[in-house]
Amino acid sequence: MGMLVRLWKGAPGGRASAESRRGKKRVTRMVVVVVLVFAFCWCPIQVILLLKSLKLYELTHASIIFQIVSHVLAYTNSCINPVLYAFLSDNFRKAFRKVVWCGRPSAPTIPPAAQTKTTRTTGNGTSNADAL
Repeated sequence: MGMLVRLWKGAPGGRASAESRRGKKRVTRMVVVVVLVFAFCWCPIQVILLLKSLKLYELTHASIIFQIVSHVLAYTNSCINPVLYAFLSDNFRKAFRKVVWCGRPSAPTIPPAAQTKTTRTTGNGTSNADAL
C-alpha cells in the first residue's frame, strides 16, 4: 500500500499528464494482481502452519495431501510471477526480449582482409596445422 500511495502522490505544484496517469494505472493493476496471486498461493500453507502451531491440525491422509498441494501452490507463485510480469508490463517484456533472444543469430560480418588464412612453417618444412 505504501508503494502505491507513493506512486499516486502528486508532484508538488504540477498536474500529471494523461500518459503518466495511464502508466500509474498499469503499475497499480500489476501490483494489485501480483499481491493477490501471492496471497492466493501462500494463504493455504500459512493457514496450515498456524493451525499446526495451535495444535488444531489433525494428521489424516486428506490433510497430508492438502499440505503437500499447499506447499506446491506456494512455490508455484515463483513460477507464476514472471508470467504475470510478461502479461502486465511492457517494460518487462522489452527487457526480457533483450536478455533472452529467441531466433537465429545474425551472421557476423568479417572484413575480407581478416578472412585470409596464414600458416607458418616449422623448421622441418611442415606447417603448424600439420603438426597438430
